[in-house]
Amino acid sequence: MSSHPDSYRQLAAHPELVAKMQRREKAINNRSLKFIPMDKIAAVEPLLKTGDIVGVCTNKDGLDIAHTGLILRTDDGVAHFMDASSKKSKRRVTIEPGPISSVLNWSSNLTGAMFARPLEP
Repeated sequence: MSSHPDSYRQLAAHPELVAKMQRREKAINNRSLKFIPMDKIAAVEPLLKTGDIVGVCTNKDGLDIAHTGLILRTDDGVAHFMDASSKKSKRRVTIEPGPISSVLNWSSNLTGAMFARPLEP
């Protein structure tokens, strides 16, 4: 975020927070992050459950995650990608057709996905 503060309304309005964000990013970047490459996502689909969080990874400079969404597993067993579309033609919550492994293809910059499962309180 600190590499592109003008892309974030809060940082653009409060430039004094950019240095603070840089410190947070440095701490995060010191952690080891693992992702599932695009060509391996179909293999992990059987493990995904409704409510799992999806971070779509990118090779774009200054970004790790290009977009986020959730898994919605339907009665037919398909793990769909549910997201708030940023496409001007949609601009609403969408459930993408087909399994997640077949819909994460909207950009050649996408490299894979990270998955997280919220824990019960």
